[in-house]
Amino acid sequence: MLEFMNNTEFKKLNADQQELSDLFLFGHTGPHRTQTPVQALTRSWTNHNAPTNDKLLIQHCDGEQTIAKIPAWYPIFGNIDIDSPRAQEKPVLDKMQEIGIGADQFACFTTPRFRSNGNFRIYFNFQLHGKPVTARLYEDVLKNQFGQIQNLEYNPRHNAADRLIGGFDCHLVDTYSKQITKVNLRETLDVLKGIKPVEISELPIGKLPEIKRVSNVLETSGSRNEFIIEAEDLLQNGLQKNSCTRHFAQGKVLFLLWLKNAYNEVSAAEFVKNWIRLKHNGFSKTVNSGDWRNIDRAIERQAKSIFVTAANKLPDAVHNRIVSATSADVIAAAKYAPGEAVRQKQFFNLLKVIRPNFKHEWIYIPWHTWVNDIASAKTYRGFQMELLAKGLMVADWRYKKDVESRKFKFNFKLESGAGLTSNGRNVDCYYDALKTLCAGNRREVIREIHSLTGITKKTLREHVNKE
Repeated sequence: MLEFMNNTEFKKLNADQQELSDLFLFGHTGPHRTQTPVQALTRSWTNHNAPTNDKLLIQHCDGEQTIAKIPAWYPIFGNIDIDSPRAQEKPVLDKMQEIGIGADQFACFTTPRFRSNGNFRIYFNFQLHGKPVTARLYEDVLKNQFGQIQNLEYNPRHNAADRLIGGFDCHLVDTYSKQITKVNLRETLDVLKGIKPVEISELPIGKLPEIKRVSNVLETSGSRNEFIIEAEDLLQNGLQKNSCTRHFAQGKVLFLLWLKNAYNEVSAAEFVKNWIRLKHNGFSKTVNSGDWRNIDRAIERQAKSIFVTAANKLPDAVHNRIVSATSADVIAAAKYAPGEAVRQKQFFNLLKVIRPNFKHEWIYIPWHTWVNDIASAKTYRGFQMELLAKGLMVADWRYKKDVESRKFKFNFKLESGAGLTSNGRNVDCYYDALKTLCAGNRREVIREIHSLTGITKKTLREHVNKE
């Protein structure tokens, strides 16, 4: 059994505090910073390596001290911190109006220095195709749209702590009249949840970020890395006499832009249109004939195909932020239920889900995670009952709709180790993870996996042979 922090002496979060935790602190494992009202006068903070806890959150909501924490992978809300209102406020509001962010798509809240300097924050709810975006993409979009305004602070920022809303001196403020409306935590949450999402794919294209090479030479081998090298060479040097056709070259450059997670469909197409005009080097008959209309149309079709098709996946930078499974997880799954492929996959998926929060004694796992990420609607209940019967899990079935998920405690060790990767990407499929542990041709791999897991060779052929 692992030893966990014991917070039983702390009073329990109320429903509003729990909702604040679910919105901003879900999956947070530290470090964090704290600031008392006295420290706020000098803008100083105290750093802590430990994760946040219920006692600290209650103190934050009571105004004793405020929390700043590293952003979640998929934060719901982002913000712009207006530290110099005279220089920044009007340009930011004008820019928001210019790019079509409506009055119902943001909300402004004061920070502790509002009364002395007029500082406040503008909160947004960004989405991409109706789905949450990563902290990195949040920052990229904010910089892309507001980067011309000097000294703005964008949140969330990668690996940078951000002040949690709802602490002392946090009130609703009208950006034009500067009238303050004092709000409690419940009212603050209602305002935040009432912010209509901003669909970032509909935002106009700002200054395009520069695409940099991943490396001059990628040491690892494999067809995917060879593709990246070819695409980067095309990006830097353009078409060559013995290179691929213009059409394939455009596709490779477009896919490289998608991998970098720096462009959307429209901006990537514009980039490649400019690229082919500058770097065709005379090695395209269509270019030499001056048929730019058809070339541009082809690029637009390729961009749409790549970005829409790839929309169901994650770019490398985003994908690899997700905690990867380890070789120990694979071996543990194989030992959990020898010969039972379904149960092994479920246990493997469970280990991936709980790994980020395993340092906590109790882990909240909502129903939709059991159904979508661990098992299925038909099988998750049986899997839960099996874990309970084996003594590997303890369940607290208490549940409050829209307030608190059911929580679970696990009675086994979770071994640490490096995440499994294949061709530069974290492995998240059980069969792919098994393949990374085995060497040789497919017949040898299947034989080795069969020996490790007890899964029938027929089942393994169906899955291992899939590319």
